[in-house]
Amino acid sequence: MVDRGVIYAIVGDKYPLVPFRHWEWCKKSFGSLKLHCPDLHVTLFTETMPRDDDPGFDDIVLLGDDINTHPFTFLTVALSLSPYKYTIALDADTRVHNKRILEIYNLLDRFDVVAALDLPILNTYETVDKYYDDVPIAFSEYQLGVTGHVKNDKTDKCWEYMMDSMVNVEPRQQRWFRKYAYDNPDFRVGPLPMQFNLRGQPHLSGIFFQQTVIEHHHGIWK
Repeated sequence: MVDRGVIYAIVGDKYPLVPFRHWEWCKKSFGSLKLHCPDLHVTLFTETMPRDDDPGFDDIVLLGDDINTHPFTFLTVALSLSPYKYTIALDADTRVHNKRILEIYNLLDRFDVVAALDLPILNTYETVDKYYDDVPIAFSEYQLGVTGHVKNDKTDKCWEYMMDSMVNVEPRQQRWFRKYAYDNPDFRVGPLPMQFNLRGQPHLSGIFFQQTVIEHHHGIWK
C-alpha cells in the first residue's frame, strides 16, 4: 500500500442531474496538484475509462453499475475504497495553489478525519433553536469537498454508516458525517483552516492570497 495519496471521485453521464463539466474540471485540478506535488500518487474513481485524454492519473478505479451514482454516495464509496493509508480527497472544482497541501498529512496521526468547517444546512422544518437529528445546532458541520483521513476501523465505520443513511434516508453527505461525529466522540475530527478549502475567489493581492492552499468553487475552471 502507498502510504500517502490523493483521490478524486467523479460520476459521468449516468447521473443526469449533474450539469457540470466534472471531467474537464478534474483534469485541470489534477494538473494544479501535480504542478506543486509531482511525486504525489493520485487515484481517480469513476464509471468509465477515459479514452484519449487521461492527464496521467497513477491509477483509475472503475466503480460498477451496482454503485449508487449520486455524487455524494459515489464519493463516500471512493473514500471507503481509498488505496492509501493517509488520503486527501479533492472535489473536481478545486485548484491547488502550493505544496502546503501536504501539511494535511501531518494531521492524520492525530485525527481520523480533517475538514474545513461549514455552515450547517438546517432542515426546512427546523429552527436554529431546535435540535436536528438529535444533534445540537452548536455542533459544527464540515465541508467535505476537501478532506483528509486515515484508514482505520473508525473511518471505515463512518463511511459505512454514511452510505447506509444516504441510500436509505437521503443523500446528504454532510448531514450524516455530522451525525456520526456527534454520536461517536472517540471519532477524532480536526478542523482545517479556510485557506485549505477556500469557498470563493481568493483575493488577488495581499497575504491572504499568498496563504491560499486549495481554492474550491464551481467557477474555478471556465
